[in-house]
Amino acid sequence: MITFIGIVVIVVGLLVYIGQSLSFLAPQLATKIGLNDPEEEMDQSLYIIETKANGLSDMLLTWTLPLSGLLGREPRYV
Repeated sequence: MITFIGIVVIVVGLLVYIGQSLSFLAPQLATKIGLNDPEEEMDQSLYIIETKANGLSDMLLTWTLPLSGLLGREPRYV
């Protein structure tokens, strides 16, 4: 069961990390696939905050989620 949870955390963590990376590095592509709102529909300052500031902070924080799935394995007792 722990292995299954670890695999789920890795998969979800990588999806979140890729989405946040696209939002920060390629906001036009992220808008095309539906991760961001179009720039025309948002206030310019809010768009910059959402794509650049939140994208960078989330990208810097979400790398720990897939890592926790890799490191969170069942302890082996000798």
